[in-house]
Amino acid sequence: MFSSRKSLKSQKKCMVSLVKSPDGIPWGISIYRGKSPNEYIQPIAVSLGYDPLPEKWGTKFEELACSVQKIIDDRQFFQLEHKNKNHEFYILSCNMKQLFGKTILRRMIDKFEDTKSDTYCRDSSIEDSRSYHLDEENSPQAQIIQKKIEERLHASSPKLAIQTDGNKLGIIRLRQDRSVLWERYFISEDLTHLKTGKFYAYVANNIIAEGSLGKKYLELRKPGVFNNYQWKFKVKVSEILHHLAELTFSLHESHQKGIVHADLKPENILITKKGMIAIDSMEAMIGKNSKGMTKRYAAPEQIMRETVSPQTDQYAFGVILAELLGGVIYGEEVNFIIPTGGSGSTRMTILKDPGVFLDPTTCSVPTKSIQRVRDLIKKCLSFHCSDRFSSMKEIGTEIHSWNKDDDFSHELECPLQFGQLKSDETENSYWWLTDNYQ
Repeated sequence: MFSSRKSLKSQKKCMVSLVKSPDGIPWGISIYRGKSPNEYIQPIAVSLGYDPLPEKWGTKFEELACSVQKIIDDRQFFQLEHKNKNHEFYILSCNMKQLFGKTILRRMIDKFEDTKSDTYCRDSSIEDSRSYHLDEENSPQAQIIQKKIEERLHASSPKLAIQTDGNKLGIIRLRQDRSVLWERYFISEDLTHLKTGKFYAYVANNIIAEGSLGKKYLELRKPGVFNNYQWKFKVKVSEILHHLAELTFSLHESHQKGIVHADLKPENILITKKGMIAIDSMEAMIGKNSKGMTKRYAAPEQIMRETVSPQTDQYAFGVILAELLGGVIYGEEVNFIIPTGGSGSTRMTILKDPGVFLDPTTCSVPTKSIQRVRDLIKKCLSFHCSDRFSSMKEIGTEIHSWNKDDDFSHELECPLQFGQLKSDETENSYWWLTDNYQ
């Protein structure tokens, strides 16, 4: 069923395997490479009196065909040197979000609102997740940060690149001149390692099957077996809190090196076999300005173009924690007009003294722990960074103590839908994705 990755250059249409999706079912992608050299040359041949197009090899069209093929390949393939070896990658035309949808953490926060767009998302610029470039070239506070961060903000949205001579996947961006900006290797999310995680199959809100993600789940997900079921994944809040606490320790280590993430948000936190990891950092240096931000998760000092500190990441972490646990952030709004580069500006709203409301009837926090959870989030969201915690490590230690002192047995859930479910020749299931967005 799946073609070799090497066939990407020779086949116009093919299906290749990627990696396993978060629920353990493989991802397969259908690729359509667009027009062949013949289809571009045909109108030229007809205008010169050649109809139908003759066999191009050995004729005056051979050089033209080779030139057209090179142009096509140059737009879709690139070479990456790794450990003194060159590896070839094929660039998919659509962006990452069009392919994979939302991260697991974002799905858990959104719960089951609009699960269809979660899987078949076409818009990667959601209002609250839009990143802004802050042009500081003419500012007395102009900062020099790593070149790749500056380039990323001026390049295209991230795209997936498939290694044709191996099994790696990469993430790249295209510069305005169409050259490739390499970001990192692709990191797959994984729900199968979560100890308290279970799948549930529903029909009309009745549970028909449940269990751990594994062999039983893979058997049940074969196309044609239970096509009309609704599939969900649930995991205890306590386990997610544990991984969030461990993430704070990881961030603390970065802070110790003088680096602030500066763009923490659910889209930049992955649940992997090794726990939670934060990706796509702005890598802002402590005491310097951040070159970018995401509105909903940006700390007041970022919005007001002041220097960042470890406490900047604490603010974003507090917003994420409130969203995940079902809290509502409220307070008096203060408006600021900030520059966005050149002569542009935008209006931003900040809560001056935010409070946090956790409804005991709907939130994911035990009633007796609501006050301490609320206090931690509120302190993270303090308007002045000096009023927040001394370090991310302090936050992680406090979160670990929650699990020791109380039973966070509530569950977080997300849909088990990562594409269109299909079957290959051996009747094994795979999630089908498509790159037909050219």
